[in-house]
Amino acid sequence: MGWEDRHLYEFRIGDARYTAIEAGAERDSTSLNTESVYLRDLRLKKGDSFSYVYDFGDYWRHEILLEETSPADAGEICPLCTGGSRACPPEDCGGLPGYEEVLEAIGNAKHPEHKETKARLGSQFDPALFDKQKTNDELRKDFPGSD
Repeated sequence: MGWEDRHLYEFRIGDARYTAIEAGAERDSTSLNTESVYLRDLRLKKGDSFSYVYDFGDYWRHEILLEETSPADAGEICPLCTGGSRACPPEDCGGLPGYEEVLEAIGNAKHPEHKETKARLGSQFDPALFDKQKTNDELRKDFPGSD
């Protein structure tokens, strides 16, 4: 998704909840540890969807739809991103209302926070850009045994 994993997150697949559970941490008895389950074990099929919430404060909710499954070719990463749109919002920007303010500030040179916001985000941030190659490079790091 482009997030930096600096915040708590949760996947909801059917009635099950999956989240990162650190060793020795108090845990919610209804959550399963994301470290103990593999995507292939969920037996998802075409048309299935599930949600992913990142950063419970900003509450970024994503709906993920499984459009297709197929056997992986040798050397192909799994999972594989086949497309997307727009950049991931910056961390800690205040959820959707905060991100709308960020977009307004960087899109208007006369905005009082234009320079500060551009400096904080860096010159490389382009909200309209989706980089499929970068996404798949990240997947390769997260799923190292898949290629």
